[in-house]
Amino acid sequence: MAGAVDFSRFRRAVDHVSSVRDRVLIKLLYLTAARPSEICTRTTPSELRNRATKPYGISMNWQLGKFKKEKDVLLIRVALAKRRQSLPSNKIIALPMHPDFEPWIIDLLKRIERNKKLEFDLTRVTVNKIVKENLSPLLGRVIRAKDLRQIRLEHLAKLYDFNHFDLEAVSGINVKKKLLLVENADEKRIETLLHSAWRRYFPKLLKPINDLASY
Repeated sequence: MAGAVDFSRFRRAVDHVSSVRDRVLIKLLYLTAARPSEICTRTTPSELRNRATKPYGISMNWQLGKFKKEKDVLLIRVALAKRRQSLPSNKIIALPMHPDFEPWIIDLLKRIERNKKLEFDLTRVTVNKIVKENLSPLLGRVIRAKDLRQIRLEHLAKLYDFNHFDLEAVSGINVKKKLLLVENADEKRIETLLHSAWRRYFPKLLKPINDLASY
């Protein structure tokens, strides 16, 4: 676990990453609270041999939506690496498409426009290396790819007042367990549950980024 990381300092550090690709990669990991394998489309030979992970990034997709007909939303579907049997396991991350609320959205939209995708054709090992080598010197501590997920959840809880239901939706924790309790959890029912989750937390993200205090 990374422990508390100052919000403003963290975002300044990420914005100072020199490589455009690496900067967008870090922003995507953070904003989606995703595991490295969930945004990657490649695996190493050893991972395939040992069945350590899969390239879950091949299932990532996105769409543009509306919240109450007035707020533009970028919806990102992430296939969760922690699956339970054959049950479909995804989460939907909603991000406000306005730089006043989330300036990093501009970089994600540019990637979509340029590459028609958000996922990265990298292995988990490469992603970990990119995050560690770029952020550790800037933040003065070792930062790994998995830490970005925890940092995001900490920021959402402390600055955006996310409760445990909201954090579960963003992290994907307990999604599988809840779906198992749904009677006849067909694709339509699952889709309804996933969308109801982001609609519940999305209004909390509509805070001007400049108004958020560091902690």
